[in-house]
Amino acid sequence: MRISETSDIQTQLTEHYADLTPKQKRLAQYFIDNLYVAAFESANELATRLQVSPATVVRFCQHLGYAGYPEFQAAVRAALPKTLTAAERGERALDAGSSDATMVIERVFEADINVAMRAQAAIKATDLELAAQALVDANKILVLGSGVCSAVATYLDHGLQLIALPSSLLASGGVSLAVALSHLDERSVVVGFGVWRYLKSVANAMVYARQSGARLIAITDSPVSPLSTDAEFTFVVPTDGVGHTLSMTGMMAVANALLVMISHIRPLETVLALHNVDEVYVFGDLLISN
Repeated sequence: MRISETSDIQTQLTEHYADLTPKQKRLAQYFIDNLYVAAFESANELATRLQVSPATVVRFCQHLGYAGYPEFQAAVRAALPKTLTAAERGERALDAGSSDATMVIERVFEADINVAMRAQAAIKATDLELAAQALVDANKILVLGSGVCSAVATYLDHGLQLIALPSSLLASGGVSLAVALSHLDERSVVVGFGVWRYLKSVANAMVYARQSGARLIAITDSPVSPLSTDAEFTFVVPTDGVGHTLSMTGMMAVANALLVMISHIRPLETVLALHNVDEVYVFGDLLISN
């Protein structure tokens, strides 16, 4: 069925994702995650980037009801948010910018602010509250995140431990992850962080955790991310960065929101836990000053 120019193309692609061939899925996911860039790439550039043939690109568009790539691309451009300026589109498409330090600072901070605002708009308050409650109710919390996601995973794990929730961080696979997974049950919660290209260890751990009865929270960058397949709660946030980097601002904001929501669900326990931590800091003379 042809996707209307006035419809949400990314949503439509997500809905039809399961019916696509493997190569078509590769194209669909790229459009879902990089709609702004793809709107200005030629069929040959897109084919080269995704290591498929130009003919595959054309057949993908025809499968969606278009005569070819130009017509599909026109619909994509028409569906771009009206708040996105031509300059921003060009910046995303060309991935170019000045090496001047002032310009670098401006572009990076603007990108992070944009990511944070889009992440805020994408998060449903009810999902946040229910996910936070699941963490409060858990007898065991396992936080998974490696590579570029390791910092935000570490942050969430530390924040959960700080307020006396039973959290453990697994930043790598292997024996340690296998042992941790073997102790999961229906009262456990697993939080998985992942961005394209997704790590097998995290994706496979989420599948096994679900089979063990654990509740899953996925914080990822795409609605068709393998982390979201079995998750009870999925928070999809943008990660568009500048140059070769990704912006983790959105994921960090989700982690912060979960921690703050938990503190509102159990305020007395949170205050007591923080007070106990402060006592240990003082007893151990851990801080430079009071």
